[in-house]
Amino acid sequence: MSSKSTKDPKEDNFFGTSIILYLILAAITFLFAGVMGAYMYNRFTVTLPPIHIPNLFYLSTVVILAVSYLCQRVLTFFDKGDFAKLNNYWIYILIGLFIFGLMQYFGWNELIRSGYPASSNNSIGYLFALSALHLIHILGGLPFHLKENWRHYLIKKKDDFAALEYLSQQSNRERLLLICKYWHYLDILWLVLMIFFGINAIWT
Repeated sequence: MSSKSTKDPKEDNFFGTSIILYLILAAITFLFAGVMGAYMYNRFTVTLPPIHIPNLFYLSTVVILAVSYLCQRVLTFFDKGDFAKLNNYWIYILIGLFIFGLMQYFGWNELIRSGYPASSNNSIGYLFALSALHLIHILGGLPFHLKENWRHYLIKKKDDFAALEYLSQQSNRERLLLICKYWHYLDILWLVLMIFFGINAIWT
């Protein structure tokens, strides 16, 4: 008599989605590594001037680090069964990303007002390109985040049982985890970019 093991299809779905996410993150890594490598090649061969970093980029770094902290709190509140705080912190993440985007925009304006438009030299052009690429990838993750916001909104319109049901399903935590992993990755990527910018700002 043979025994058959049954698999939860949601587990397979989570595994498949995780693989897709990691492939996307790998592609983003290669993209940024290519652009950064091209800049370093030009610095050695064409003798580009140092990068000028707008002050708002430093403040935006603090904001994006706060986003990572908020993501961790969301998962903690899910495990504790606190849907109200989970929902609030999910909104705070969205606000943090919006503030980060505004700081990027005003940081670019700061460069332009200081006489450093993207066309002023190749170093500034690369800074604009890399920071804009990063912001584009943040915008790419927003539909998934907003979809979860909408899901939370619909749950809030129902009774407490709907919130309990949401918190009892592991697939919901896994979905939050995947979105948070994407934000964590972009947070780390921004830190790498800031270190890269900083090195090339002091290196003459």
